[in-house]
Amino acid sequence: TLLDIHLESDTLLSLPIPGEHTVLALVIRGSGMFGSEQTPLEAHSGATFNGDGDGITLKAGREGLEVVVGTGLAYQESFVFGGPFVGNTSQDIQDARARFQRGEMGLLEPSADFGRR
Repeated sequence: TLLDIHLESDTLLSLPIPGEHTVLALVIRGSGMFGSEQTPLEAHSGATFNGDGDGITLKAGREGLEVVVGTGLAYQESFVFGGPFVGNTSQDIQDARARFQRGEMGLLEPSADFGRR
């Protein structure tokens, strides 16, 4: 589940989240307090929380809060980062780089014109 949440100043929101889910919160603007521990987060920061069966609580700060919240079952496998690639092993990263360099990953057309000419 992926939610884009906008809260006005000092608003409290409780989200029902299954206990087996992990929660990712990424603050876009403003600040707030998250979870039963009341973890403070500010703009351009994020945190993960383990579900406890009751869901998660968000409370907006004085300037309000814009946050993206994602929930889902925890990934039960190892993962490796390598530049823009993510895989389960170093070999996966090497294979992805080779496929990219051979042009096997396709091309994406720009979805918007951002003034580049």
